[in-house]
Amino acid sequence: MPVGWWGLILALLAGCGFEISGGTSPGDATRDAAIGVNDAVDAVDDDDDDDDGILDVTDNCPLTANVDQHDEDADSKGDRCDPCPQIAGADTDVDGDGIGGACDPHPSVAGDVLVMFDGFPTDLALPTGWTQIGGFNGDWAVQNGALRIDTNDTPHFLRFNAQAGHTTIDLELDAVLPGSNVPSVTAIVDGDAALTTFTACSVLYTEQSRRLQSFSSGVFTQIVASPGAVSVPGTHRIVATADGSGIGCGFSPGGALGVSTPSNGRMSVGIRVRNLRVAIHYVAIYRSP
Repeated sequence: MPVGWWGLILALLAGCGFEISGGTSPGDATRDAAIGVNDAVDAVDDDDDDDDGILDVTDNCPLTANVDQHDEDADSKGDRCDPCPQIAGADTDVDGDGIGGACDPHPSVAGDVLVMFDGFPTDLALPTGWTQIGGFNGDWAVQNGALRIDTNDTPHFLRFNAQAGHTTIDLELDAVLPGSNVPSVTAIVDGDAALTTFTACSVLYTEQSRRLQSFSSGVFTQIVASPGAVSVPGTHRIVATADGSGIGCGFSPGGALGVSTPSNGRMSVGIRVRNLRVAIHYVAIYRSP
């Protein structure tokens, strides 16, 4: 074959982007630049764009590092990159703020931000970022994919600082009734640092009702009540939202309760459980403008 042909073949191969061993992969470097990630091993094309140790071909979040690969809603998208990690098939984002409509506190108004989502994939004594108020150390624990507590008649609290007064807490749980002294689970919004004052959405199982309530100095005041059948044991979702228009509750099953007077802009959200054994599947916290 003439020498000129060899030169032409080598030029064509070079143009195809084949990586020479020990060189830098243009493809890998280009992808890294696009997502703002620098591979620790850019000397070769490692096929792991987010550098979490899981190859792109099997990574359920190939551009977002997520070693645990946890997928709460089992939709093949990892929680870290899922626009709606708690509800499968609900990723459509009408307002373009990065939150799927079924999870978005304000699905038609942009600006909501997911502050925290925890599907509890790793066993811990207490979930990261939470502060326990009341009870004893070890009362709350993450075990077998859920946040669990078995309480007596003493209220047990967890608090999270959401860094803003316009917040939403969304949680799903299984509840078992251990006793008869006002068993309840409460999703707290608009709370102070010690959770001595807050507004909350509650399920009171013995009274088979759902309520929007305020709490101050150890006393609950009913704002809105919605009587109705509450299945125990059973799975329940509570969504409590505080924003400029007021404080509202969503329950599944059970529908929604109307808004109250506007929130006071307190920055704590939380969970309160009394006289119940619960397993919380996930908690999501959102901040709104």
